[in-house]
Amino acid sequence: MVFPSLKRKLGAKIIYNATIPSMSLIGAKSPEVTVLNHDFKQDLAAYLSTLNQPSTNYTPVRTLADVMVFNDKFHDLEYDDNQCCQELMIQSVQTTGFDSPEYAKIIFTRVFFCN
Repeated sequence: MVFPSLKRKLGAKIIYNATIPSMSLIGAKSPEVTVLNHDFKQDLAAYLSTLNQPSTNYTPVRTLADVMVFNDKFHDLEYDDNQCCQELMIQSVQTTGFDSPEYAKIIFTRVFFCN
């Protein structure tokens, strides 16, 4: 989360633990979430690798794990009081990549057998 207090000052209304009626359709182990977790980790690393020159928005952050370390180090800037955690990032960082059998099976099934 990026500077929740600044977002509020600019007029945003932040709702934690919102009730989303259709959320039960997307369970933690659903194929969609599995693909999202794999894609997020890999695609974030690919993007961060483009920021490797000091002349082009240089950042020492290279991986999702680096982002998580940053979030922990600057917890006071990243999270409101009584808010925590990086559950979704933890799920993503635990994935093994695009060559994961679980990921490959989902992608193959969705690409070749969806209407």
